[in-house]
Amino acid sequence: MECLIIKASFKKKRYANETAQHYGLAYSYYLLQQYDLAWQSLQTAKVSLSKAKNHPMLAFLAGNIKLGQGKNAEAVQIMSDAVQAFPGQSRITLWFD
Repeated sequence: MECLIIKASFKKKRYANETAQHYGLAYSYYLLQQYDLAWQSLQTAKVSLSKAKNHPMLAFLAGNIKLGQGKNAEAVQIMSDAVQAFPGQSRITLWFD
């Protein structure tokens, strides 16, 4: 249901932040274990993020989506890169514990 509401908001352009909206859609798909759709939405969020190509929240979700897809090596690589890019983010660091 949440995915339908978020997708409808795109059609009407009723959102405050496009990147956040795409992230919400990606996270919704992740929770529904629709990992391929989650990955597609997350990539769209990264494209719509104008100031940088990545953000700790996007990296964290990307790693978890890859785990859900069974792509463990890619997940570890994404999170390793995130630790390097965002050393102060304890959530990413704790992912390895």
